[in-house]
Amino acid sequence: MIVSLVRTLCLSEFRESGQAQCLNLILALIGQVATGNARTSKAFGLQISIFNISDLLMKHAVKTDLFASKAPLEWAVIANGQLSTAQIPINAEGQVVEGGIEAQARQTMENFKHTIDAAELTMADVTQVLIYVTDREYLPVFNQVYAEYFEAPYPNRAAMVVAGLARKEMLCEVVAYAAVPVA
Repeated sequence: MIVSLVRTLCLSEFRESGQAQCLNLILALIGQVATGNARTSKAFGLQISIFNISDLLMKHAVKTDLFASKAPLEWAVIANGQLSTAQIPINAEGQVVEGGIEAQARQTMENFKHTIDAAELTMADVTQVLIYVTDREYLPVFNQVYAEYFEAPYPNRAAMVVAGLARKEMLCEVVAYAAVPVA
């Protein structure tokens, strides 16, 4: 698979000259990485970085400073190059914030941003957001708060009006996904 990918790269990038050189150089680099002798190299003006693919594929929790839930959950998990998270409007003590939909939307988005930061990502890495509110009337307010956290190009998004959430006093919840760039 790697050899096929390397051949494709060399054939597409160096049609006119240097295909064999390119292929040999990259395969030699892969050999050096396999033996632990290299991580990064420059070839033909391209930066070639080799990383441990298992770091992206293995599931691991993102360490945050959010309230440690007693439920069997993580606030965010990274697996297969993607961060998955669900955020609710709770404060550092684990209490749902008071003050209506604006206060809850802001707390939810702050928890979300904190989680993205803890994963060493940015809000620009977010690819999809699913918003849950308990009343259709809450959507314009949630949208106003949400817009403060993103710039174009915006993540793909869906909004659902639901009969209720896990805690009866919760008015909103966010489920989101972010791309984890290859280091």
